[in-house]
Amino acid sequence: MSKLITIVVPIYNAKEYIDECIDGIVNELTEDMEIILIDDGSTDGSEESYNKYKNIKEVKIIKQENHGVSYTRNRGIAEATGEFIMFVDVDDYLKKGWSNVILDNIENKYEYIIFSRELINKQYEKEELLKGCLGIGKRELNDSYIMSPCSKLYKTDFIKKEEIKFDENVINGEDMLLNFETIIKANNIKYVSTSFYTYRKNIKSSTNRFNKKFITSEVTFHNKLHSMIEENLDNSWKEYEMTVLLNGIYVCFLNYALSKERGNIKELIRLIDENEDYKNAIGDSKNYKVKKIFFFLLRRKKYNLAVAYVKIRNYVKKCFYILHRKNVITEI
Repeated sequence: MSKLITIVVPIYNAKEYIDECIDGIVNELTEDMEIILIDDGSTDGSEESYNKYKNIKEVKIIKQENHGVSYTRNRGIAEATGEFIMFVDVDDYLKKGWSNVILDNIENKYEYIIFSRELINKQYEKEELLKGCLGIGKRELNDSYIMSPCSKLYKTDFIKKEEIKFDENVINGEDMLLNFETIIKANNIKYVSTSFYTYRKNIKSSTNRFNKKFITSEVTFHNKLHSMIEENLDNSWKEYEMTVLLNGIYVCFLNYALSKERGNIKELIRLIDENEDYKNAIGDSKNYKVKKIFFFLLRRKKYNLAVAYVKIRNYVKKCFYILHRKNVITEI
């Protein structure tokens, strides 16, 4: 029997968060909802925690080898029987009363429903939403985590028909791409100025080893975003695309700076030297206000200094989050 809502929860080595996350969902499940828990190859004993839900008829548990969060969410889409799909990250949780908020606002005519207390305007033009998705829009849209797949409902038939999926070749930015494509293709979007989703920022996260795939992922992300802009939007979006590209370069250097085993910085330099878009963006970066010192160093080819700057900047930011704990756990 088909359901009204399918809630997809990817699980990977999240034993400490499972109870808070899934209890909060299960406690308010109704007969027309289902939750799909997908264990993406956990090795920390997460199975012991989520197995206690296996006898609840609205709960479906899937175990698979590790493929990454995009593959896992895509599998959730494929398995969903609900009219709408909602994604919940296992280290986040839903506020008490979440089901009433959703059921009071769900409407069949909408392909995409966005929930956030930051949405102070009941109507947004698509262009505003797309800018918000890229992090360059109105403040309330940037603060609403509109680029995240969480705290939203996606019409299942719509995303399957339009073949909207998470790009499994993108490590950073796959959420942004999915929502950008959804906003472009959706004809009816609803905004609900109510929060039910609690997002947990992981300030401790860092990589042990620099992954060359991160650079390949950045190029794939940029190419896909470029194609969507080229096919659907006008030339004024080239400036916005450039800003996103510059942010992507920064994130690559951040990933490298935080890695305990960095390897050779030449991999990063090659990203810039072998791609005209990246070279041109850095050359023009003096016209942008964001991260001026970082891009000044790149223009001067002071790559090791750029890495040091990024690491220090991230440390200061982390200290800020620690001092202001309220920013670590955020109601979207």
